[in-house]
Order: sequence, then C-alpha cells, then structure tokens
Amino acid sequence: MKKLLFITLALFLILSLSSSIALYLHYKNKVNKIPVVYIIDEHYSLPLSASINSLLKNKNKSTVYEIYIIGIELPEKHIDALENLANDIDSVKVIRKKRKEDYKEFNWLNTTPLYKFDIPDIFSEKQKIIYIDADTLILKDLTDLYNTNIENKYAAVVKDAVTNLMGNNENLQKNDKNIFSSAVMLLNLEKIRKDNLKSAFLKFNTENKRRFLDLAFSEIFGENVIFLSPSYNFEIVQNTIYPLKLVSDFYDISLNEYLNILLKPHIIHFVGYTKPWRATAFTANYKLWESYLPKNKNIFLPNQI
Repeated sequence: MKKLLFITLALFLILSLSSSIALYLHYKNKVNKIPVVYIIDEHYSLPLSASINSLLKNKNKSTVYEIYIIGIELPEKHIDALENLANDIDSVKVIRKKRKEDYKEFNWLNTTPLYKFDIPDIFSEKQKIIYIDADTLILKDLTDLYNTNIENKYAAVVKDAVTNLMGNNENLQKNDKNIFSSAVMLLNLEKIRKDNLKSAFLKFNTENKRRFLDLAFSEIFGENVIFLSPSYNFEIVQNTIYPLKLVSDFYDISLNEYLNILLKPHIIHFVGYTKPWRATAFTANYKLWESYLPKNKNIFLPNQI
C-alpha cells in the first residue's frame, strides 16, 4: 500500500513538473515575442527601473517581452540591478556601449539619444522593435502596438501636441501638425536599413543643429509613418499648457475620447523638466511612478539630473 502511494505521489510530481516546464516553454517560444529597447546613461537608471517594472506588471499573461537596454557607460551595479528585474518568462539584457567619438561633433545635444540612430544596426536580425524613452510608465499591454501594420512605413508614432501647437516656432511651419515624438516608436528596422536612413539622420542634424531629435525623425520619415492614438505617448504637460478641447481637436478625436485617454493612458511620458524623480509628491502621478520603483532603488542614487 505504501509502495503504491509512493508511486502515485511520484507520478503526480512528475506530471506537475512536466506541466510547469511545458508552460514555461510555451511562453518562452511564443511567436509573438515583443522586443522593446531603451537607451540610457547612468542618470536614467532609476526612472528606467520604474518603466520596466510597469511594463512587466501591466502586460497580458500571454505576452513575452524581450527588453534590451542600450547602456551608455553604465556602472556595473546598475547593469546587474536592471537585468535582475527580469522574471522566468520575460528577459532584460543590457547592451554595453561607450560614447562614440564621432558623436562629439553634436555638442549641442546630449549624445545618448543619438544612439536611436543605431538601433537598426544593433538589432540587425530583427524586422521591427518598440523603442521607449526611460521617463515613462507603461500601463497597458503593448501587443496591439507591436501588431500595428507598418509594412510599407518607417514607424508608428504619436504626433507631438506640445511642439506642433507652438505656432510661433518658425521651424514648425513646414511640418505643421506632423512633428511626432521619438519617445515611443514602433520602428520598421528592415525598411530603415534598406533605405539607409542613418546617414540621412546624421546629415540632417549636422546641417541643422537642432536641439531636439524629433524634427530629424519627422523630417526623414516624412509621410511614411502611421499616427497612433495619443494614449501611447501621453504627455502630461500638454494638459497644463493648452485647453483640453484644443488638444483633442489636434488629435482629431472627440473631447470625451481624449478625456478617457487622460484617465487611462497606455503610456505616460514625463516630458519636460518636471520629472517625478526630480520633484516631490506634488508632481503629477508621482505616487503612481513611485509604486513601480524596485525595492533596491537606492542602488541608483544619487540621481541629480
């Protein structure tokens, strides 16, 4: 009797283990793995940890994220802490990079964001990828974004209300209502490589010496983009500058639809200087941002940007 009980228990454990392994392999080998890339230097390790945690905690059970961090001269302790944010299903990998000598000519810009131009080359084996700035919270699953059809386009992006509504900026007249934010982009890496856009990006910035990259992306990509809902790059600051009706009209959506986005955005982008890690609990959505910080957050301090 004891022998039979032992055999039964052993079979149960084997079946349970087999089911667990099968479930693990199911998630790890799903066709719809979603690659996501960030670019940071050490000053953005803390906000990135919150962004990654929000990405992982708000995903669907069937979603598998491959998270890549292009880390510009990151301290090893930051690399270890960021990679440890991974779980049994999703992965986090830091790709170590140094500041390039040939980017020093862009002395009017922080050179870290210029690595956005390198994404197609760094991920040469991938056809498309989601790029996200570190000063974000991802509150919804990104499967629908990743499945956006960009076969004949360079990217899927969100128009930048704050930049476009600055009517007194002479640089915007040519691209009225078409400047987009490069903070969140679904990039068609295959098409960007095929059309050799990296050289066009560098040439444009060298000739124009802009203080932001969005104009370069908007100019080079031109009309070969798909505009997404502002929910995918919700800039809180725009609601403190402009009337809500003006912003909803800019996005060609109803005021009610925009209010729903305001209440439940897919991605919050802390654009501008007022960042949660720079300010206090009075900052919009500070408590929400704080809730996604890892327990070992002090490893990323001091953070003085």
